[in-house]
Amino acid sequence: MKKTISILITLTGLMSSILYGISTESILENFVEYKNTISLNDFKYIKDHDGIENKNKALYESKKTGKLWMVDKSFDAVSFRQYVVGDLFRLVLGNRAPELRLIKNSKGKLMMGSEFISEFQNLIDFFEISDPKATVKIKKKRTQTLYKCFPAGCKSEQFNGLLQINGGEDVLALMFLLGEMDGNAANLGLIPSQENPGQYEVAKIDHDEVGNGFTDTITLRSLAKIVFGEGKSYFTDFDYKKFDLNKIADAFDAIAGVPDYIWGGTIQARMRELSNENISDEIKGFLQQEETFLQILNSRKNRCRDFAISLRCEAAVRSGDWKAIEDLIATGFDVNTPIEYIHLDTSTEKQSASLVKLWYFISMGDRKAYNDFLKYTKQNGPISILEMAVRYDQFELIQKLTPLSNAQSIKEATAAATSFVGNQAIQTFLKNTKAKLEL
Repeated sequence: MKKTISILITLTGLMSSILYGISTESILENFVEYKNTISLNDFKYIKDHDGIENKNKALYESKKTGKLWMVDKSFDAVSFRQYVVGDLFRLVLGNRAPELRLIKNSKGKLMMGSEFISEFQNLIDFFEISDPKATVKIKKKRTQTLYKCFPAGCKSEQFNGLLQINGGEDVLALMFLLGEMDGNAANLGLIPSQENPGQYEVAKIDHDEVGNGFTDTITLRSLAKIVFGEGKSYFTDFDYKKFDLNKIADAFDAIAGVPDYIWGGTIQARMRELSNENISDEIKGFLQQEETFLQILNSRKNRCRDFAISLRCEAAVRSGDWKAIEDLIATGFDVNTPIEYIHLDTSTEKQSASLVKLWYFISMGDRKAYNDFLKYTKQNGPISILEMAVRYDQFELIQKLTPLSNAQSIKEATAAATSFVGNQAIQTFLKNTKAKLEL
């Protein structure tokens, strides 16, 4: 298998290591051939699940390996979604996601088993939260977000960097990609890092909300909502801006490099195995939609590059990284589109976004869009935009803007140049332009 993967990597020109060893190459090293259904007789019953909402689940121990498994004694629509995409989580996350298998009892009844991740601790246990539901009213069968799973008074410092722990970025990228919005404290956890002793890596279990949250708009806030939910509390209680958008973009790029026949093949293998089993009419109906299902999940993967670029654009706008912005525009990427969806909190970020739009319109030669933007922007036309360009030390943009400005606006921009930047070239250019206009 290792040799096959090595050849595959060579033939497809896959990416080199990007982030914590996360790359297309490392993802493909997780690839294994599909494993067939196993018998419940291979397991020893331990106990029923403690949770009220999980009456159909029970804990078993493998007689062969001694490892613990959670067995869902029914196989319904939720089980189907989780089972079919189970290999995608294993493919991307490796041992940071559980192995899911079909299990049959002596009567041929179909079940689903989930092998426990070695040394996995969910966030409730890891942070030693004794009663996460004590101060929160949990509605029956309602998904609780990570934020809601922790009681009032839990220090936010414990979370501000959670997703900077090794592996957090690819977990978040994969959850967004597969529409998995169940990012609660019981489903996310940590395992000791094998490569870096003393450190931890983010792991993910229980994928039963897959497909319930597909969206095509990716922003910092849409990613944060996977973990922190729709409420406004996290905007102040947690520093969600510490999510590293460029690293999450790296994870999307790594997933994008996985060939379709491997990505789709893992899904097909599981669906075709199900077709040979005694399944309900509901599940048979799902299997009849195999091509549609594959098309949706393949199209999601094929949008990974777009998601990555959108995140890099937002990161550049928020940080004022003009070199990154210029590189994006040079590729022909429409930076104006993702900016429309970015929720910018500060005046500095909003000014930066305005400049990026203008720079894009000018670079594309779209004078109409440029003029329309000036009409509708909250700024006062070319003069304030010109001063903003001065503040950001954008010489080329200033050169484009000055022909649209009068002598007074040039004069005020010259004063701004003296106040905000030390770029002598900008000051000289503005002074010479002002002098020409006054003659």
